[in-house]
Amino acid sequence: MLNLRFNDILRDHRGIYYYYVSPVSPLDIEKFGWDPEIVGDKAHLFVDISENDFVYLSEEEILYFMEYVK
Repeated sequence: MLNLRFNDILRDHRGIYYYYVSPVSPLDIEKFGWDPEIVGDKAHLFVDISENDFVYLSEEEILYFMEYVK
């Protein structure tokens, strides 16, 4: 179980920073045109700071490739 809060900052293994927004909702999937089967039911919505764009990350990606910055 992840303990993420709005505006937490994480960094991935490539040095890219992300602001945490919230768990991905069905409305997010529809809004961004994502495939619900690919996104899955345990994804989280972030803002990629370098691209200034919304992205989703699975819990596995967060646990294995991300570290908390703040």
